[in-house]
Parts: sequence; C-alpha cells; structure tokens
Amino acid sequence: MTKRELEILKYFIKYNGKISYKLLSEFLCINERSIRYDIDKINEILKSNNYSQIEKVEKGQVEYKNLDILSIVIDKFIRCIDLTEYKDEIILFKVLFLERINLKNIEDELGVSRTSVKNILKVVKEKLKLNELKLEIEIQKGLILVGTEENIRKAQLKFILTYSKEIYFLNIIEKYYAEIDREKIEKFLNLIIDNTKHIISDEPYTNLYYYILIMIDRLKKGKSILEVENQVFFQGLKEYKVINKFLDILEKEYKIKVNLNEKVRLTDYFLGSHCYSAENSSYKFWIEIDIIAKKIIKIFSENMGVDLSKDKVLLKGIINHLKPTIHRLKNKQILENSILKDFLKLYKPIFMGTKKSIKPLKNFINLEITEDEIAFLAIHFKAALDRANKLENRKNNILVVCSSGYGTSKLLSQQINENFSVNIVEVIPFYRLKDYSLDSIDLIVGTINMDEVDLKKPCITINTILSKEDIILLENIGLSKRKSRIFLSDLLETFKRSGVIKNENILIKDLSLLMNEILINDIHEDEPKLSDMLEEVILDVECGSWEEAIRMAGKIMIETEICDITYIENIIERVKEFGPYMVMSNKVALPHSKNNGNVFKSKMVLMNFRNDILFPEETPVKTMLTFTSQDENGHLDALSNFLDLVSNYKFLEKLENNPSKKKVIDIIKKYEFLSNLGKNRDIN
Repeated sequence: MTKRELEILKYFIKYNGKISYKLLSEFLCINERSIRYDIDKINEILKSNNYSQIEKVEKGQVEYKNLDILSIVIDKFIRCIDLTEYKDEIILFKVLFLERINLKNIEDELGVSRTSVKNILKVVKEKLKLNELKLEIEIQKGLILVGTEENIRKAQLKFILTYSKEIYFLNIIEKYYAEIDREKIEKFLNLIIDNTKHIISDEPYTNLYYYILIMIDRLKKGKSILEVENQVFFQGLKEYKVINKFLDILEKEYKIKVNLNEKVRLTDYFLGSHCYSAENSSYKFWIEIDIIAKKIIKIFSENMGVDLSKDKVLLKGIINHLKPTIHRLKNKQILENSILKDFLKLYKPIFMGTKKSIKPLKNFINLEITEDEIAFLAIHFKAALDRANKLENRKNNILVVCSSGYGTSKLLSQQINENFSVNIVEVIPFYRLKDYSLDSIDLIVGTINMDEVDLKKPCITINTILSKEDIILLENIGLSKRKSRIFLSDLLETFKRSGVIKNENILIKDLSLLMNEILINDIHEDEPKLSDMLEEVILDVECGSWEEAIRMAGKIMIETEICDITYIENIIERVKEFGPYMVMSNKVALPHSKNNGNVFKSKMVLMNFRNDILFPEETPVKTMLTFTSQDENGHLDALSNFLDLVSNYKFLEKLENNPSKKKVIDIIKKYEFLSNLGKNRDIN
C-alpha cells in the first residue's frame, strides 16, 4: 500500500468513516479520478485480506463502517514501509525525543552500513545546529543530545509541525504520546480561550496543543525550563493570570508541577496564537521569532556597513525585546519612560539605521512601529556596534562631506583628527556623494543635511567647527578618543640630551610615521596668525539681510584685491543652495567658498552686527567672519584660533562692548602671545 493510500485511510478515520471524493481531492492535491483509482486499489488489498470494502453510498460519497479494521490495516502496512526512505528523519526523531542513539542499533533497525549511518548523522547534526543543539559521546551509552530545555522543546515542536502530515511519522508521534490522555489538554485550552475571549484559528490552536503536550511529557520526565526572559512583562498580562488560574487541571491530571518559568513560556506561546498576523502560517514566526530578529539584524548590517550577524548577544537582545514590543503595539499601549529625545540627540545615525531595518517586523504585525519602540530596539544595535569596534580594534574610515568640499571642510577634518583616532579617507563636495563608493567607509560626517541621499552607511550632520555637543555625539557613535599627545620639539630635545642626532630630518620623518596619532609636529614654518589675516574689523554693523552682509564684506575684499566679485557670488550661491551650513551654534557665520582662481590672498573680514540678521531657515547670526584661502590650508590655524577664542574666552561678549579695531586686534594678539607660552588661559 502506498503512502497516499494510507493517507486516504487516515482521512476515513478522521471523518468517522464517510467522506467525499471532492474533499479527498482537495486534501491530497490530486484530481478525483486519481482518488477513485486509489480507492479501487485499497479495496483490492482489503478483499485479499478478507476485510470488508469501501462502499459508494451516495453521489460523490464513500463510506467504510468498521473503523477498527482500518486502524489495523494502517498499522500493518506502516510496518511494511521502506524505512530507508525516512532514514534521516527517523534518526532525527530518535535524537530529539529519545535524546540518545546507539549506532549499532540504528544499523540493525534500518539495515544500513556504519558508513551510511555516519553520513546521515552529519545531516542530522546540521539540523541540530540550527536549533543550537548538538550530539556528544557518552562512554558506553552512545551519542546523547545536549542543549537547553528551551531549545529541545522548540526542536521537538518544529519536528511535529513539519512531519505530522506524513502518515508514518504521525503514527510514531501518536504512539510516543499514547500514555498521555489528551482530553484534559483540550479542556484546559478551551477554558483559557473562553476566559481571555481570544479567537484562535485551527493551525495555531494545533501548534499550542502540541506545545502543551510536549510540556507535559517533559515535566513528567523531570525536564523543566530553567530560565526565561521578560518574566515581569508576561506576569503582568491578563493571559498569564487566566493560564495560572486553570493550570491545576493539568497539574492534577498529569501529576506535574508547572513552575513560574513554565507559566511564562506557556503565556508566551498563547500570546503568539492569536491576532498577530492575518496569516495562520505566520504563527511559526512567534515560536521561532529569531527568524524576524535575524532578518532585522541582516538589514541593519547592510545599511550600516558592518556585519553583526554573528553577535549572539545582539540576537538574544532583539529576540527578547520583540515580543513585548509586538504586544504593546497590538494593544495600543504607550511605552513608558521614552528615551527617544535623548537617543536621537546622541545616536541619530543608529536610530535611522534601526528605523530602516524593521520592515520584517512591520510586515509581521501589519502595523507602523512607533519611534519610541524603535529607540529601545536601537539600544541593542548601539551596544553591538561598540562591541564590534572594540573587537576589530581598527581606525574608523571617515568620509567628510561639505557643500563645496573645501574651505572649512579642511578645518573640520583637522578637528576630527585632533580629537579622535580615525582615518579621514577623503573630503568631498556634496554633489559627489551620490556616486561615491562607500565600501570601505564606516561613517559619513557632513556639515549639511544628507537625508535626501539614500545611503547604506551611517551619516551624521555636525557643525563646521566642532562644538562640545558634536564631540560627544561622535564619541557616542563609537569613534575612539585620541590619546594624549606630545610635541615633536620636546621629543627632539629629549633625544639630543641623550645622544647625537645624525640626521634630524630623517628622524622627524620616521617619528611622524611611527607616532602619527600622538605626535604634534610643532617644527614647521609659522602659519599666518589670526591677527595677520584680519584685513578689517567692523563692529555695530546695521544690515538688512544675510546677502547684504556678505556683499558688504565682499566689497572690502574686492577693493583690497583679496578676491574678485565671482568669489563673493559663489558664497551667496552656496548659501542659497545648501542653506545655513556656514552658521555655527553660537550665532557665528563663516562665509567662504572654493578658490577657483578668484582668490589672490588668504585674508579675513570680521563683522559684528547691531542686531541679529537671519540666514536661510530663520537662522540668526550676530557675528560673521568671511575668509578666503589661496591654498586650502593656510587659513586653518587662524580659523582654529578664532573659534577657540569664541568658544572658550568670551570673545563675542567683548565684541558687544564695541571696542575699537585696535582693541580687538590687541585681544587677539594677547591670546596668540599667551598661547605660545602655553598660558592662553590667562587671557581673561
């Protein structure tokens, strides 16, 4: 008798001996003609064994009255099935449910060689590995199953759901649980469904039923779950309270004790059995929610350009977080103690990377995920990125993006290098970003908003001049702070006291290569000072608009042959195109552009306005330093000193007192003098 013929007999038993050709055709996915042919063959077998035959009772209906005979026939012919057809599954069943196997016994039972058994075991071990289980050798006992109780049960349930449709395995599963009376399980299930008023369709009901069957069997054998996550969350649910109320039905009937961990896990499975997806088959994702978690991690890794797929701590964290998240969203519960505002302030790129990665979760529950929930999920990714950076122990590759790719972008790169142990790969203008190869880039840092470009890498927008908040943001996103630095001149003095330096230039070159991260090369030609670069200082300026202010500074630069009109027009075009990217957080603007052959000197014009003027996006500006740079680097020290004065020495407050141009220059020169002595803190 074929497997399909045996399945037909099973359906006769299931439907109390009477069923239609049409229904059998739908169940077995074959046409009615094939069903009629199979029933004719079954009747031949029944007749040859002196059993009564299946009869046609009315149009399209067939009947067999003696169901006991059918059970005997099924049992008889199942024994005749070629077991080698199921050899992999048979061994997997024995491993999962008996938890040990003996190779010699398997050889005899299946009639195969030791080599064949070993080859089958390789396949079985791979399947076990997917459930975090393994086989270990136990002396004189053969191979035993090793793994957590949670994973063993999950693997058993998966086996039953996968193979119970096969008549051979349905039979051995039924025999395995034959001593457990199923009636009380159904009573218990119906009670908790009625009292929670949940609607559960057939497939998840069957899955839940089988899990309870497995739980009873394991507890009767003294195998209990030792640890579960989210106990507090589950214990607070009404479903937990209902389950706890009726559990005595199972405890008394099967003489078992259901502990707290078992109650929590049963509540977990019950939650997954209703209302979480329109597709019944999606229930399996609740049981194996790691499928969703792994998909989210995979997408996040692709978006952020870092492989987190092997981070088990991250996987466990995401898995444990998803079920409470789903429950809150489905029940429209507001998340308490929101961290959204703080997280966005510190880790916006990680938040955005997480937000782009949660599509599998959205598809599963068919709901939008709130930003509060995303922030809590993003915490797990932040910790994973920190672990990845620590393990990798390498410099982050940084791409710096500015509106033009020049000017203050060089200063920004210098500041990042001074504060963090990173590798600035390149400084590029914004228009190149879309086509730039980002394979080796870890982080994109820009002075303009980059949201409009679909990037597969984390990116953040910061000020052209790093504020304390910017430094905190870069540090929090995972950049390593640079170690304490030393001056090259001090190092050379030490060497000279200890011996003779034959070639100082070669030594400087070698030290620069060897100690690049912690060495400050203070042996070089003096860069132009801020006081030298200031062409003009104009205070208490009345001005109607940002464009008028830039043209006013430009007029001075053009008249003193610092640049031509096209340089000023380029600045204005940049502001119109990219907005107030040149404005710092302290109402200081730094208008500038690239030298396209229209800059003749590196100079600066400082202006302080009587009242705030508004740059695009209603951005207020009180002080403006317009500058030019012939070689893209000559202005950096002067600009850095200006911003140090602004940030740390109340320079802007001094400008509000409307001092003379000479007084302003004197303040700057005092700062420069004290800086050389290392006493610039005394400037106040």
